[in-house]
Amino acid sequence: MALVKLGAFITDVSGKIGGQVFNTSRYGVTIKNIGSSSNVPTASQQKIRIDTGNLSQLWRGLTDVQRNSFDRETGKYPYINRVGETKFYAGYQLFYKMNQGRIALGLSIVNENPVFGINAERRLDSLDIDSRSMVVKVLNNDNNNSYVLYASNSLSPGINNGKKYVRSLGVFSGLALENGLDIINNYNSVFNSPVAGQRVFVGVKTFFSQNGYSTGNINISSSIVS
Repeated sequence: MALVKLGAFITDVSGKIGGQVFNTSRYGVTIKNIGSSSNVPTASQQKIRIDTGNLSQLWRGLTDVQRNSFDRETGKYPYINRVGETKFYAGYQLFYKMNQGRIALGLSIVNENPVFGINAERRLDSLDIDSRSMVVKVLNNDNNNSYVLYASNSLSPGINNGKKYVRSLGVFSGLALENGLDIINNYNSVFNSPVAGQRVFVGVKTFFSQNGYSTGNINISSSIVS
C-alpha cells in the first residue's frame, strides 16, 4: 500500500501503487516497476507468516472485553510512518505487534490488559571482535528490557551499511549484556568464525519484556576483526 502526503501538491509518497513502488532517497522520491520474484521464502519468513496467521485467528477468538483492552491502549503507542507523520496503531495491530515480540522472546501470548511500557532504544556501548571472541556491551540497560542481537558474516571492510546482511543470534537479557558478554558461540552457530581484517556488523533490537513491544528498529554497529 502506498502512503501519499498531500500539500498544495503531493509532497511525499511511499509504498506500492499498482505495479510500481515509490521510494524516498537522497535524490528525492523515485519510482520503479515491481518485478516478479521466484525466490523461495526463507525459514524465518515462513515462520513470520505462520505466526501472523495464528495471531489473526487468536484475535478473532477474543471476547469484546479482551479486544477493548487493546483498543483503549492504542493512544499510548505513537509511531512515525514512512512519510514522517505521527500515527497510532489500531487495537488489533497493537495485539499483533506486542505478541510478535513476545513470540520472538519465547514468551506466552498476552490476550488481555497488556502492561503499559515503551522501551527506550539501546545501542551497543562497545564491540570487540577477534577470531576467538566477540564481546558486546549494551548501554543503559533496563531490567524490563530484553534484547535480540543480530550479526553479519565477515564482510569486506569497505562495506558501510550492513543491515541487510545481519541475522538473529538469539535473545539476551539486559543483565547479561550490561557488563559485556562474549557471544562468539552464538555467532559460530550461525556463521563461520570471524575473519581477521574483515568487517562484522552487530545489531541490537530492544523489547519491553512485559508486553513484547518494540519500536522495530535494529541499531547497527560494526568492527574490523582484529
